[in-house]
Amino acid sequence: MLIIQYAKLSRVQLLDIAMSRGKIVAIATGAISILIAVAYLMLVFILDTRGEMKPAPIPEMIPVEHSIELSVAANRFSGDMT
Repeated sequence: MLIIQYAKLSRVQLLDIAMSRGKIVAIATGAISILIAVAYLMLVFILDTRGEMKPAPIPEMIPVEHSIELSVAANRFSGDMT
C-alpha cells in the first residue's frame, strides 16, 4: 500500500520526504549527542567539587614480620641477596 502511494508521488516530492527524514534523524542524533555532552560535563563537575584529592595510604600499618617477609620476597624476585 505504501509503495503504491510513493509511486504516485513525483520525484521532487520523494526527495522532499527523504530530506525531511534525514533532517529528523540529524536533529535526533544532535540532541542525543548534546545530552551526552551535558551529562559528561555534569559528572566531571561533580567529581571536581568533591574536594582535595588525598594520596593513597602508605603501607605503614603492615606488621613488622609481614614487612620483613615482603622485603625478603622482593629481594629474591629482584635477584638482590643482601
